[in-house]
Amino acid sequence: MKQNKKLYYNNFFNEPKIYPLSNWEDYEDTSDNDLQTQYFLDALSNEKMNEFIHKIALFLKDQDTYTIYNYFYKNSITKDANWHLASAKLHKDENGNPKEVSIFSYDLGDIGESKKKVYRILNDQEFFKNNFKPAASLTKREKEVILLLASETDIPTCATQLGISINTFHVHRKNIYTKLGIKNRLELLRFAEAFYL
Repeated sequence: MKQNKKLYYNNFFNEPKIYPLSNWEDYEDTSDNDLQTQYFLDALSNEKMNEFIHKIALFLKDQDTYTIYNYFYKNSITKDANWHLASAKLHKDENGNPKEVSIFSYDLGDIGESKKKVYRILNDQEFFKNNFKPAASLTKREKEVILLLASETDIPTCATQLGISINTFHVHRKNIYTKLGIKNRLELLRFAEAFYL
């Protein structure tokens, strides 16, 4: 059976698309929801796109005027479809109510050498989803420690480069393992490859 291509939005690649909001009050408030993974792989039909736009509007309505909501999506339901990064901004009416959402999409196939790495992360969706929140909880120092450990630099040199003692470095490494729920360096390397290198 032939797929009806008109059912799926492509967000007008590389040019902005404006979505007027109607009956936005009827949609459930999603301010506490985890939007960054909710529609991660969905092929968005007209109905789902409308619902998603309203959820973005509700998510952004109490944020700063310049706040942008970003999400990744594929441009079709086929396995080898291109990944895109979309940036959404809410525009309000004179009363401060959500009026429309503008979305600009970027084809990640155009990012050159980084494409392979980005696609690997996005296609490994379960790992990315399961580790997004632990990754966000890491401090700047912990991220620096992860990068040094992933580079196979010895511990004394790592500590010296960070200007901390070896004992402090070990404390950071222990805290990282606890936050990420990992037990060995191999797991740490996979994490570093996915999120930081």
